[in-house]
Amino acid sequence: MVKNQKSSASSATRKKHAKKVATAAGEVAENPPVPKQKKPRGKEKARLKAEPRKKIYIPPVRPRAIQPDPLDTLGIAYSISSELHVVLRKLGKKDPVTKIHALEELQDDWILKAGQENDSQLLEEITTVLPVWLHHIPSLFLHPSRRIRLLSGGLHSLLLALPGIKAPLFTLIRDLEVERQEAVIGSWCLLAHDIENQVSLAVLPSWGENFGPGAGAAAEGVLLIREAAPALISFIRQTIFDPLGAYSVVNPIQPSVDTKPVKKGAKLTKPQPRIQAPLETPSTDEELSTERKARLRAGALSSVKYVLGMNLLQLSESSQEAIEETLSNSLLWTSLYCGEQPPTNDSECLGFEQPVVRRAAWGLLLSVLEERKGELDAFISTLSTSVLRSAWAEWDAVVRAGMWQPLLNFITEYPQCWELDARFLPDADGSDSENEGDFDLPPSVAYKEFLRFLELGCRGSPRQGYPALVIVLSTIPLSVTTSLPSESPLEDLFTSFWSALDSRAFGMTDKAQTFSAFAHAFVDCLLLFVKRLRSSTPSVVSSLVRNNSEADGTDSESGTILRNFVHKQTTRFVGETFQGRLRLDPPAATEHLSKIVTKLDEVEKDLSKTAWECISDSYIRSLQSPPQSIDIQHFTYLKHIQLSAAGALFESSVKSLIRLTFEIVIGNVSRSLDSPPENRTDRVKAGSTFEALLDVWGKDGVEDPESSINLHPFMKARLPQVVRCGPSLVSTYLGLLPEKPANTYWHQVLDIVSSFTTSEALDWLYAFNSANVPHCLQPSQDFEEFFKNTITTVLEDGKCNLERALSLLERPDRFVTESFVQSLFRSLSESIVPVIQQILRVHPAPSDDIERHLTFFQSTLFRYLGEESLWDVYRSLLPEIFLLGSLIDEGNEDAPSVSSKCLEIWSGFLTQSPESVLVSVKPNLCARLQFHVRNVDSPTMVFKAASRLFGNMSFEVMDLVPSKETLDSMLSAFPTEPTDASMSMRSPLLPLSGLEDPPLTPEEKFDLDGYSSYARIISLLLDALSGDRIVAKAHPWTLRHFVALSIYAEEVADLPNRSSEVFDAKTVSPSNLQQLVHKVQQVTTYILSNIADGQSWHQKVTAACADTKVQYDVDEIGVFVVSLFRAAISNDNPRDARILHTILQHVLSHTSKEEGELWMGLCRRIETKAPFVSMAVALSVAGSGSEPLRLDRYRNELAANAMGVRPAKINTEGLWILRRLVVTAPDPDSDVVFIPQARAVNFLKACQHWVTSDADIEEEVETRMTVLFFHLAPILQHVPGSHWDFIFDVIENNLENFAVEEPSTIVTLARSLQTILKVIDLTSTNRTLRANWEARNAKIFTLVRNIATAECGVQSGPLSTSRELLLTVTQNIPSSLIEIETLGKATHLLNDKSVEVQKMAYQLMQKGAKKRTEYIVIETGVSVPDSDSIKPELPPELIAFLQKSIDEEDPDAPPTFGYLLGWMCVFDLFVDASLKVKIAYINHLRDLEMITSHFLPAAFRMFDLYSGIANAPKLDIWGIEEYYVSFYEGGDPLSVVLLCAHLYYRALKTVPTLIRSWILECKDRKLSTTVTAYTSKYFSSVLTDAELERVATTNFGDEKMVVKVIATHREINTTYTIDESQIKMNLKIPEDWPLHFIEVRGVKKVGVKEDRWQSWISGVRQVVLTQANVVDGLELFKKNVSAHFENKTECAICYSLISAADGNLPSKPCQTCKNSFHASCLYEWFKSSHSSSCPLCRSNIIR
Repeated sequence: MVKNQKSSASSATRKKHAKKVATAAGEVAENPPVPKQKKPRGKEKARLKAEPRKKIYIPPVRPRAIQPDPLDTLGIAYSISSELHVVLRKLGKKDPVTKIHALEELQDDWILKAGQENDSQLLEEITTVLPVWLHHIPSLFLHPSRRIRLLSGGLHSLLLALPGIKAPLFTLIRDLEVERQEAVIGSWCLLAHDIENQVSLAVLPSWGENFGPGAGAAAEGVLLIREAAPALISFIRQTIFDPLGAYSVVNPIQPSVDTKPVKKGAKLTKPQPRIQAPLETPSTDEELSTERKARLRAGALSSVKYVLGMNLLQLSESSQEAIEETLSNSLLWTSLYCGEQPPTNDSECLGFEQPVVRRAAWGLLLSVLEERKGELDAFISTLSTSVLRSAWAEWDAVVRAGMWQPLLNFITEYPQCWELDARFLPDADGSDSENEGDFDLPPSVAYKEFLRFLELGCRGSPRQGYPALVIVLSTIPLSVTTSLPSESPLEDLFTSFWSALDSRAFGMTDKAQTFSAFAHAFVDCLLLFVKRLRSSTPSVVSSLVRNNSEADGTDSESGTILRNFVHKQTTRFVGETFQGRLRLDPPAATEHLSKIVTKLDEVEKDLSKTAWECISDSYIRSLQSPPQSIDIQHFTYLKHIQLSAAGALFESSVKSLIRLTFEIVIGNVSRSLDSPPENRTDRVKAGSTFEALLDVWGKDGVEDPESSINLHPFMKARLPQVVRCGPSLVSTYLGLLPEKPANTYWHQVLDIVSSFTTSEALDWLYAFNSANVPHCLQPSQDFEEFFKNTITTVLEDGKCNLERALSLLERPDRFVTESFVQSLFRSLSESIVPVIQQILRVHPAPSDDIERHLTFFQSTLFRYLGEESLWDVYRSLLPEIFLLGSLIDEGNEDAPSVSSKCLEIWSGFLTQSPESVLVSVKPNLCARLQFHVRNVDSPTMVFKAASRLFGNMSFEVMDLVPSKETLDSMLSAFPTEPTDASMSMRSPLLPLSGLEDPPLTPEEKFDLDGYSSYARIISLLLDALSGDRIVAKAHPWTLRHFVALSIYAEEVADLPNRSSEVFDAKTVSPSNLQQLVHKVQQVTTYILSNIADGQSWHQKVTAACADTKVQYDVDEIGVFVVSLFRAAISNDNPRDARILHTILQHVLSHTSKEEGELWMGLCRRIETKAPFVSMAVALSVAGSGSEPLRLDRYRNELAANAMGVRPAKINTEGLWILRRLVVTAPDPDSDVVFIPQARAVNFLKACQHWVTSDADIEEEVETRMTVLFFHLAPILQHVPGSHWDFIFDVIENNLENFAVEEPSTIVTLARSLQTILKVIDLTSTNRTLRANWEARNAKIFTLVRNIATAECGVQSGPLSTSRELLLTVTQNIPSSLIEIETLGKATHLLNDKSVEVQKMAYQLMQKGAKKRTEYIVIETGVSVPDSDSIKPELPPELIAFLQKSIDEEDPDAPPTFGYLLGWMCVFDLFVDASLKVKIAYINHLRDLEMITSHFLPAAFRMFDLYSGIANAPKLDIWGIEEYYVSFYEGGDPLSVVLLCAHLYYRALKTVPTLIRSWILECKDRKLSTTVTAYTSKYFSSVLTDAELERVATTNFGDEKMVVKVIATHREINTTYTIDESQIKMNLKIPEDWPLHFIEVRGVKKVGVKEDRWQSWISGVRQVVLTQANVVDGLELFKKNVSAHFENKTECAICYSLISAADGNLPSKPCQTCKNSFHASCLYEWFKSSHSSSCPLCRSNIIR
């Protein structure tokens, strides 16, 4: 034994040997020790354990008394404010929320406020309540709520920081009782070391500031903690071993006094408090109790670390003993163990299921090792067992993270812990002792658990555990290693080590670090044991590595065993690495292998040689497998081994291994290349293996004569086969050669590739291009033709991979020259341009190969922007690509991808091209765009194409449209008058005439959207200028064409059935026309918005307009107005006059009288030369509101001239006077007087003279005359005379002469209707005029009604306007003029496109429906069957209208709103109809299937119920029971849905049987379910509530009948009382009524036979079933009951109508007196009187 080294024998063994020595020396002890009683073992111990333990009475712990609140005991409550008093009271409440609010209020309103304001009064008040705060500290600091602990701890820290608070607080703590002081200090310490980091961080600084080492020895806190140290240690000790007991000390159980009443005579005794038993709590409270124990115990263990850190001199001897006693208690260290039964005793395990406790315990162990290491010798045996067995059994990763440092410190400080644990045996009393047996150690349980720890991969923490293994193993004695029964303990150790890899115990995350840690640990442990075994005796070596019986104990045998051990473990490590199970990257793996070899070489040469043999043999075996299964990773391993072996002892061995590797791989590849063709996969894999070998060794391997001795001859002989193996091998080999031989080989390779098919060559070249190709390779001219054919084939054949071909063009320099690629680009571009032009010329849809060509250009186009020689290609190709992307048909499937590619190419060209290229492309692009803009065969998407150019390449819209002169000439070719005379309604400048035979427009003059060439150009110009207003300002001349285009657009929109030379009315979209007109208005307003103010501008402009020879200095707008005026004068037609009027409207919008005088002077000057232009100027001035004097004189002059017109000139001179008067008329809503009253009377006399003359007056004269009547009526309203009769005569004549087929009469009709409305308006305030009007209006109203209800097949805007006026007039028609046929005749008005017309048509039809219903009800009520009276059916016109489909794609479909109004009229017919008429209507609808085939499908489509209820509109916020048609908003989808919902509601209310039958017959179960659910959700409840309210408010007119409504249950109880007897009936409305029947039940009947009763119930059921009208059913029930009991006489015996016995009526008559009696009453009479005589007449009833 080495000197001064402690023996490994136990103390008992040493005493026994010492006694033997003393006896041999003749020394006898004076006081021989008493022999220790032998401990029971084996069966005896088991028998003792089996004996039952005697029951001992343990008295219950007396509960701790409740500490009174200082608020009451010290009278503090009376010396503080009431607010603070309330807050302090809340602290004593049990509710956590109340406590939290109290702490927050105390902190915010007192503590923080006192610290911020330094209020002495607040500080004094806080000092007063310090006893109360100390009273609550323990319960608050240990409260289960983290929020309360955090708030109370922070508040306490703030309290200590207040000035003048700390000293009185410490004084109060010092004066507390010992128990209270223990609770206050202990809970404070536990709070500072709370398991919640947030709580601990909030309190620990304050604790350390007052009681920590930095406070100073004389600080108040240090003095206090020194005095209170025993109490603190006692509280911590109690909390560790009994946390719940310590908690109960702080929170004692509330006692309660038994208040049961004392029985009389019983002996009075003092009431004893009884402990309130804890309530039974659910399992969650048990978990809270476990968590509470863990929290308190963990805090106490952390507090022990604080106590250990205190200066020993500060603690008294008793405190030191208490600490030592606590540390030596074996129960304390059970907190390290995670199991239920601790290894050191049979008591409770403190760490079971408590990771926080175990983590704190390991921290305590680290503190003990640092602070009190010398005190562990007394209980080192128990501590060794606790530490070792706890460490290897720990399963929690967080606990293990904090375990390693204390564990490693412990086993390095006390290496004998392994032997102490092996000999440890716990005594029966809980103490520990050492094994007193032989020298041999018993099997070590800790070591066994350590092996299990290795098998489990360090129990899930390999990155932490494996780095520490070598330290752990270095502390394990060999005696402990051999203590387990095993033939080879060391091999068992490494078997456990490898078991973690075999069982896949490692997790899924961070495997690279895990395997690295595993490998490091293995190598270090292997080297550790090799060194230990090398220095051990042969017997020790043989006992560790193999069984003792097989060893002879010689050094040679020991060396053999050691080499075998190294060979086995190294082989295992290399095998696992090469097989990939030990996932190490090659550098790390070779580093470990090199370390094994080099470190073993330091120990013994033979061991290093053995390790290298293992490595080389394993590597060679891996190469012996088939070439396709060789792992190329092995080459990397060998490469790194070579690098690490440079200059090492085994460098020559590595070179030999490399040379052998090359020989084996080349041989395998040769055999694979000679294999049959079907083994292509094997050849490719063999080539990949060879490539990997070349890639690993690089040029060093190729240039090495030993390794490449067979390489170059092999490649030269097998080059075609090698090329077939794949381009990657060729690329790798060529990259290793010098430049010249590499190019020689490369050209041979290209020749071989030229023999491939297109697909094979493309794949090979793509793969070669993707590889790491050497830069020295040069292209081959012989390969260019094949390359061109390959690219062309790919572009023409969609089966080839285009992306691969494009990748070749990105880097073609390895195959062909750059000049060849440019020539290829030119040829492909020149070939594709005609193809694109043909596509745009024939039909804008892409062909199959266009997209591939575009992809080709997209990748190559921008590469040659700098090549000026290719600019001509860009000039021809790019405009076509841009047009193809912009004009392609979007409906084609391939269009989106082709369009996007074209536009991407164009966008890239704009951003990447230099300015010179852009300039060269622009002219050709402009020419191509101009062609497509004017060409109607080109798609209208050319507008969008042009808009993409604005702002790029200095493009302006003017570059794409013809010149101003060309546009003017194009405009002059169009008609200047409308094609229909009715268009005169739109402008007073238009004559009442039209083109008699307008020329037919050939279809080829319009594009697909219905635009002519002129319309296309102006539309493009309009779109561009509306987006770029600066350009619009610079070109005001465009306004003439914009206004002209809007005029033609309005004409086509108003006359969709007439032809036009500007738009094709058949194909043009009305919405496009409307949008065009709106844009024109916007642009016109903007351009003319900044006209120069002042009279000078108007003076210059008017002067320039009057004199063409004078030049005036005006702005651009002035120049435009002058040029427009002169052009209008030169033409003088209605169209140019309207254009001029539109412009002058804006120019004269804010003119003064003086400026108006200038324009009126111009008007009078050109009156004869250009009458239409003159009227346009006069109309503009009159509309401006400036009212110049010349205008007033002009009106009077015209009116005066009318009186001098002879009848022969009425249609010429008279017509022009009327036209000019009309245009000069002021706004009707203004205060301007048209002409004086007297002149107006004279003018009407002149007109009357014209009419009464024999001259043939044209219709336009009457029309213009009627317009003037409209303006003169307000002037003449108070002037009686014949002129009113003349006016009414003209109006009647106009109405009588109206004919739809004559367009001119439409204008006359509209003007007459306007005059009628004006007269009606005036009659409301003029009695005299009203009398004249009432005398004449009957005929006028009749004519208006007949015209309004007359059907016409023509649809036009003027006619729709006239209809609107007609229906406006019909609102004033008296009901006497409404006929029963009005409903049917007016149905066609619902087809009108105008929403206002449809609204007023419905109002007329509603009146007609009411009239028709009244007539039919009367006729059906008085007429006899089979008479010729009108049948109760719906009008056939309405039926035909409702049978149409409202499909939007159908041109003949009625408007949706009009269609729904038609159904509204249908349901209006049921209003106030009799039951007979209603049933007839329902039968008519059922026979025609109107509801099931037309109404319901249309309604369900509007509700979108066919796609499910999820998409249906939500109606719960809308009132569907009412709908006001006048509030309908056209274009709002919601308005249509709400109207449809109202109609569906009325249908459910009116014709429920028809809807119910549809539900029953519906075969679509999903739709039926959806309809039922939707109806029940939004309609049934509304119907039910309305019906119940109607029932509740109905007066049935019979006091005997009582109806009770129970709305909550949807029930109606009806009771009819007769002679105190009741007849009862019950109606139950279902939730989805009326889709399901109302349940009608007869509850009680009296005086009615069963068949009659069932008939009554059936009748009520039939009424509510067909009519969905409960009131009608109840009325029927009342009639039946009242009629049944009417004229019934009472029984003369019981004087009642209903028998009390059987509830029947008197049914037994007397034949003599004819009185009736109840059968039951007669029976009783006969029985009591003993005779069968009549009670009244005494005659015998029974005969």
